[in-house]
Amino acid sequence: MRVLHYIPSMKAVAASAFLGYKLDLLCLMSERMEVTALTPDAGGVRLDGIRIVTLPALRIACMRRKGWTKLLHKLGPDIVHIHACGGISAYRLSCACRDMGIPVLVSLDRRLAPWHASCRMLSGWPVSVGYWGRAVLSYAMALHAVCCQEYDALRVMGRSFWHKGTGPFEEKVVEIDAFNITGGTSASGMLDSMIALYRKMADTLPFPRMNDDERYAEDVLITLGASEGRADVKVADEKLPVIRSFGTESWRRIFLHSFDEGVIDYLMAGTRILRLNVPEGLETGVTTLERFGQCDRNIVNDNIIRNARAMRRLRSDDSVKDVELEVCSTVVETIIKVKHSCVRRADFVQLYRVLRFTDYDECRVEAVISSLGLLKQSARLMRVMEEHYGLTEGFMFTQPLDDRGTDTLRNKLFKSGIQ
Repeated sequence: MRVLHYIPSMKAVAASAFLGYKLDLLCLMSERMEVTALTPDAGGVRLDGIRIVTLPALRIACMRRKGWTKLLHKLGPDIVHIHACGGISAYRLSCACRDMGIPVLVSLDRRLAPWHASCRMLSGWPVSVGYWGRAVLSYAMALHAVCCQEYDALRVMGRSFWHKGTGPFEEKVVEIDAFNITGGTSASGMLDSMIALYRKMADTLPFPRMNDDERYAEDVLITLGASEGRADVKVADEKLPVIRSFGTESWRRIFLHSFDEGVIDYLMAGTRILRLNVPEGLETGVTTLERFGQCDRNIVNDNIIRNARAMRRLRSDDSVKDVELEVCSTVVETIIKVKHSCVRRADFVQLYRVLRFTDYDECRVEAVISSLGLLKQSARLMRVMEEHYGLTEGFMFTQPLDDRGTDTLRNKLFKSGIQ
């Protein structure tokens, strides 16, 4: 696992009696994972086994979100640990992480305590936190409290905190006591707790950490399982040895993502068809892992679909037979869910199964979909089905379309962590 630590001033950390625990923790952490420290002020600090990236303070302050995104692509972290609660640099870094799906942990180090922050309050939070600080706290997946007093204070503040972040605010606060201020806490014990927290964060967002081979394997295995041996699903000859060589971490990410998308049963069926050696207990293990709650994009109000104009018109058309009605309903429902950003891989698998194994009148379905004004959206959807599920034109009711709108659809599905 690769962890990037953003520390505004390592010189100040080294000079502080309290914050000095960070340097000892980083040195211990480098023995168990790849650690990079990003700072505008290294202050001559050198840490064995840790890569320290120093950028000028003015450059970091002026770096836009695209610049942060480019830097994150270069460093390739799985987790970003921000040791600050305010500042425009921390804000832009957290925004870039959110765009790339990288989990963010924020250590506050009691900076919101009364002796550090202004006593004037706005909506239950110190005014000194400001917009940038509130946004950083909002976008973070977890907040690290270094003692029980800070833990309690953050949870109380969070009850009045307006945010658009991930999950309920109170669930984001995690207490890991600093070993230099809390009796009975050792450096190794704090490190174990911190690594467990990193693992929990990484497991919460598995899709951004998957590589191209893992995504391809997931596509193929799900399609194999959904076909139930009734379709000839081809696996690229050069990819099969790669899939067979996957380690535990690769399978962990694939299983976690498939579980989140509601297709883990199809995935398991695919592994049995290819006779792959999957780590024992992983299927049931992913369902019991402790993870952070996310804003659930998979929940959609049934009334949204039921009362959509296209669905009302479809139900009122008595000329559509039951078989064609099932196909049209599945297509329209998928398009509506894509529009409202609540679609899952399970919806695409259901669409694949309907199109692939239902004997329907393609011309009639095309005419109905065209009358609803959704033919172009359907054609783009067919292109995605062809790329990820190997659906051929012989099972499509319209020619697949690959245009700018299709690129937008691909990007939307990728950024949403679907496929």
